[in-house]
Amino acid sequence: MSTVTQLPSISRRVNPAFDVAYAVAAVAAIFLETTMGFTTVFNYAVKGLPLAMLTFMAVRGAAPGLLRTGIAVGFFFSMIGDVVIVIEFLAGIGAFFVAHIAYVAALGGVGRRREWTGLVPAAAVWGGMYALLADKIPADLYVPVIAYMTVISVMYLRAAGRWVAAPGDTGRLWMVVGASLFVLSDACIAINRWVSPIPYGRIVILGTYFAGQWMIFRSLLAARR
Repeated sequence: MSTVTQLPSISRRVNPAFDVAYAVAAVAAIFLETTMGFTTVFNYAVKGLPLAMLTFMAVRGAAPGLLRTGIAVGFFFSMIGDVVIVIEFLAGIGAFFVAHIAYVAALGGVGRRREWTGLVPAAAVWGGMYALLADKIPADLYVPVIAYMTVISVMYLRAAGRWVAAPGDTGRLWMVVGASLFVLSDACIAINRWVSPIPYGRIVILGTYFAGQWMIFRSLLAARR
């Protein structure tokens, strides 16, 4: 009984007001980046606010320990990446690399044979991006970008494999959809930067990114319930 008192269901803490607040913060971040750029500390703070909110709520959550901790750490380093990547692209890649390591740790090792079916979409993601970018990535970024492509593909492998093993699990469904949007966002960054400009590229990149992170957060809520 005392455990319930100390760790009330996260679904009771999180209500539509939080979702609205997160959406407003995400829209504000997109608006500032696409119109004003980063000329003040305030603008940087707004850019990091959406993931700061998710980090705070994940830390407060009562989901299973490793899942909660890994996702919270992933949110935290994503927040750092959101701000740092504007200043130094390579440092931003490094922060997001750590975030994906945390997500992979949160999802755990491959527990069932069916989970290896995630190799198919993960290999398709990695192979497709490599074929598109291999001869376009600047030499000084080649190794970091390939390493990042690999770690995000492993994250997608775990998310997709876990969902295939238990397609009726709502938390796993939220996770794989969130991971898919994260992959899409990063693919758009690479295409927009090195292949061809995407119409409304920054809006597409940030919109899919913030939506994907929110869905990963929803996976945490579903796991708690």
